Order: sequence, then C-alpha cells, then structure tokens
Amino acid sequence: GRFGLLESFDAPVYNALDVHFYGSWPLAMLWPGLDLAVLADLAAGVDSEDDEERALSWNARDAGRAPEMRKRKVRGSAPRDLGAPFDAPLTSSPNAFDLTDVNRWKDLAPKLMLTLARAHALRGGFRGPNDPRGIPRDVLRRLFRPCYQSLAAQLRRFDGNGDGLIEHDSYDDDAGPDHSFVAWRARGDTSAYAGGLWLAALRAAAGLATDLDETDARDSLEQTMRAAAVAHDAALWLGDDDGTNASGYYRFDASGTEGGDVSSAAQVMGEWALAVIGARGVLPARKVRAALASVARLNVAAAGAAGGAVNGATAAGSVDAVSAHSREVWPGVSYAAASHMLLVPGMDDEAWELARGVAAGTYERGLAFRTPEAWDAKDGGFRSAMSQRAGSVWAIEHALTLRHRREVAAWEKAGRGQVKDEL
Repeated sequence: GRFGLLESFDAPVYNALDVHFYGSWPLAMLWPGLDLAVLADLAAGVDSEDDEERALSWNARDAGRAPEMRKRKVRGSAPRDLGAPFDAPLTSSPNAFDLTDVNRWKDLAPKLMLTLARAHALRGGFRGPNDPRGIPRDVLRRLFRPCYQSLAAQLRRFDGNGDGLIEHDSYDDDAGPDHSFVAWRARGDTSAYAGGLWLAALRAAAGLATDLDETDARDSLEQTMRAAAVAHDAALWLGDDDGTNASGYYRFDASGTEGGDVSSAAQVMGEWALAVIGARGVLPARKVRAALASVARLNVAAAGAAGGAVNGATAAGSVDAVSAHSREVWPGVSYAAASHMLLVPGMDDEAWELARGVAAGTYERGLAFRTPEAWDAKDGGFRSAMSQRAGSVWAIEHALTLRHRREVAAWEKAGRGQVKDEL
C-alpha cells in the first residue's frame, strides 16, 4: 500500500526525504512495514523525470529579477518529497517543494541510502550474504538499485576535482542553497553536514552491497569512501589531533571564510546515522567525540535559555547570526545529536542536558504535542509547528536499547551467565 506523512502543516508536502530521515524513527521502530512502504516509494522516485520548468521562489521577491526556472525532477536524483495536497500526493511527480532547485541538493541521495540501511539493520541485517536476516534479499536488491544509482549520479555530477567528495554549488546563487538548510548556504568544495552524510552513505552502501554479494559495487564504494574521507578531514577539521586524542570540530564548510569556520550542530550527522544502527563510522572516533563535545560546549551553550543546540555557533560560543537557519535550534537535529552522544562513552551528561533542553524549550513555549521545526535562539520565535523532523526523539530510545544489548553481550562474554533480553 501507499502511506504518506506530512512534513508539517506549515510545509504540507508528503514524505519529505530530508525531514523523513530524522522524523521517521517512530515509524521504523513501531510500524516497520509502513516505513518500508515509504522507502520503496522514495526509491522509486529516483527513476522519475519531469521536464516541466517551474519558477523557483528563492529569488521571487528580488525587485527587477525574473524568477529562476528549473526542471521539477531530474532522473537519477533522489526525490525531495512525494507531492503535496494540491497535487495528487504519492502519485504525482516528486518535488512539490519549489523554494530551491532540490535536484541539486547534496544531502538527499545520502539520506535515501542511509534510510535503507536503517531498515535493513533494524531487521537484523549486515551479517553477510549467507545470513538471511534483514530485508528479504529480493526486496533489498530492488531498493538498493535506485539508491545506488542516485549516489553514482551525484558523484558524476558534483565531484569536479575527483577526490570522491561531492561539491557544493558555491556560485549558483539563483537556485538557492543546495542542502536542507535552505536559508544557510554552504560554500567551498564540501561541508561537514553534506560531506559527512556522503561518507556515511558510502559506508552503508558498501555494507548493503556485501549482503547482496555485489562485490564490484562494494569495492568501488569502499575505494571512493577512503579517498573522500581523507579529503573531508583535510578540508574541514579545525583543531588539534595527536593521533590518540583530539580537540576541535568539523567546520561548517570549506570556504575558508569566518562564516565557514563555525561549529554546526549537525556536523557529524552522518556518523550518527551509522552509530544508531550499530555500524562502524568513517571518521576517526576521537574526532567524532571531540566534535560532539564541541556541539555541547559551543552550540548548546550558545542556545542558552532557548534550549537545544543552535545550528551555528562561533568558536567564541556565540550564536552565528549570519542566516535565518544558522541562528535557529532545530529540535530534530538536537534530539539526533543527543542520541549520538548516548552512544559515545562518557557523554551521558551532555546528552541528557541537550535532550532536556529541547523538551523544556518545547513545553515552555506551550508547544506540547506540536513540536516545531525550529525556534530562533535569539528572539525565541518558532515556525512550522507539528514538524515530523522532531520524531528523531525516538532515536534516543533506540540508542538506549543498543546500549543495553551491548551490556548484555559483554556480561555474557565475560562468562557471567545468560541474561534475558526484555527489550
């Protein structure tokens, strides 16, 4: 069957992939069949094409300028959404969202692959081609193909320098920012957010290819990942690292500007997507820990009484007010970061401080059961109530379950007897 979730009542589009990536955790945990149905529709959207040119609303209010015209859907690109109420949702062309050119967004294809990896992992997958657990192999193969093709298309279109990383459209100002932060442009060859998701998607795709016994695809993905990881680290790491301990963070982007050097609350979101399914990360663990510590030290502190982690924080610990999105707190991103911290030894205090701050910021604004997409860390104003993205709070529950099961496994390995797993 078909199933759709609205992004929010203020942004009424169905199965918005960039939001679904965070907000579908309750669906994946409680109604996995529905989660797989949504995933199948999103994957099918990769092959769709709609040459209808439409006006982008990104620069529509600029005086004296004609609106930029772009195709609604380019074949090979991951869909941003599956339609809106004014279309025929779930059956019309993808990409009702027309603020920017979503066919050039750098985070959609990685999120599609990582969502497939989550569905496979939650069913017990990633145990090799001879273990039947996970998504049934015939279904997995049909879903993997378009997800893999969307990654390959991005690599062909957006890796101009051949380093394995996809690059931002730094100078395509007419089409707007090319990632989910549509009011916060990333410039330079890469960014912590999109680049980190890209690396994680390559790791996840290689694992899926292994389970499907697709050795050529696995080898190609791993080779690209290794090269891209070196480039990502060289371009974005801002801090110290002696090979054993690290301090610092992955800067917002590789533009070399003051704005590019800020700490993003979402800087290691790709590593989060791997950690919460029990997969091995791509970036050095010591640097990931340091990055999360910087989110707690800078982004959470900068948000202050507003609660949560502000999207952008300067190295001095103040809100980066360069754009509407950099100065916002996104509850969905903050809950994801908190669940990630719970999976890093010794970061429980930071995790719960962050999660409690988001919850308090929601309830004290009178927004119980209608958590917004965002609130402003400066003036407190909010937008897009009842946002799906905040469903990432369920990743906290899953992180605690993972921890419990690891503790049980360690107890039994130490020869201390069998423990009944009640989760």
